[in-house]
Amino acid sequence: MNNIRIRKWILPILFMGTITVLSLVTFFGTHKTYSENEKRMLAEFPKFSLEAVMSGSYQKQLETYISDHISGRDFFVGVDTYFSHLMGRNALGDIYRSDGDYLINAPKNDSNGHFVKNMNNFEKFADKIGVPCSMIIVPSAGYIMEDRLPAFHGQYNDDKLFEKASSLTPSVKFFDARVPLIEAYNAGKQVYYRTDHHLTSSGTYELYKAYCDFAEINYPIESTYTKEIHGGFYGTTYSSSGYWMTEADNIELWDSGEKVCVTHDEDTKTKWDTVFFKTHLTKKDKYPVFLDGNHSYVKIENPGVKKGNLLIIRDSYAQCFAPFISHNYRNIYMLDMRYYRNSVLGLVKEKEIDEVLFLYGIDTLLTDSSTSWLMF
Repeated sequence: MNNIRIRKWILPILFMGTITVLSLVTFFGTHKTYSENEKRMLAEFPKFSLEAVMSGSYQKQLETYISDHISGRDFFVGVDTYFSHLMGRNALGDIYRSDGDYLINAPKNDSNGHFVKNMNNFEKFADKIGVPCSMIIVPSAGYIMEDRLPAFHGQYNDDKLFEKASSLTPSVKFFDARVPLIEAYNAGKQVYYRTDHHLTSSGTYELYKAYCDFAEINYPIESTYTKEIHGGFYGTTYSSSGYWMTEADNIELWDSGEKVCVTHDEDTKTKWDTVFFKTHLTKKDKYPVFLDGNHSYVKIENPGVKKGNLLIIRDSYAQCFAPFISHNYRNIYMLDMRYYRNSVLGLVKEKEIDEVLFLYGIDTLLTDSSTSWLMF
């Protein structure tokens, strides 16, 4: 009889003990402010106030805090992700686990009309400045590698969006990035990272070559570059996925040997003689090795080129692209409109810009509207 009673209480005791230990560790343990796996800042403990409690905001903030800091969070996130995959819910998530161990973002929608607004902003800006403008939109990885996606995946609307972009920007020379990337992928090249939404260096070079043909400018042949290969790269798609057992990518640095000068601020005198910031290779987030990550303003000067001032209005896809195209221009100015708040119109005049290139990933154009700052 005693044994029966003991067995009856074992599971409840274990359950309550586990909950108690997790609660104590969550509230009184050492907490991180940044998640290396998820590449984001974690929630801070909410400030108590009667007003916050009455409105319900305190409870919501506390719930977010507990979710972010619960002991063993990465383990539980991974367990939930793999369980969902085993239950056949792979095609229902925000990230698809695909053939070849690729982690691919599900298609984004344009529920807020950001895509059309961004195209209109590009067109207004091009018409205003009277300088030749071109545009590169990097298609989604799922569109290029549809053959790797799980069955019943979401519909990628890249074709319709590319057609819309071309029709809405008559003042901008539209470069169709789909063609060279599909050709490179069909030729067996790794165009996108397996754990990140960006193009690989190889994929970016294929894009650069095709754009140079489009723009009627020269480019170095592939054998010109010295390539450094570094392992252990986990990108942002991996960080958002929960698929923690995915094998790491390699990240490649293609160095043409040209001497350049890089600055990250319009007013600073600090300069670097490289486009590769290799200290990032020792960190979990290695992609900022290109140009030191997302800065609002970047200037690349190539003294070996006689002339040419290019302005790139961009998102993070330009970080790997810019080192390649620095071969073709004396000065390249890069602006990330998510962070840049000075007058772009004023910069065009001050720097005597000869050409403008809009370079964005298609997902950014569907979800971000910061290009409205172009006209200030």
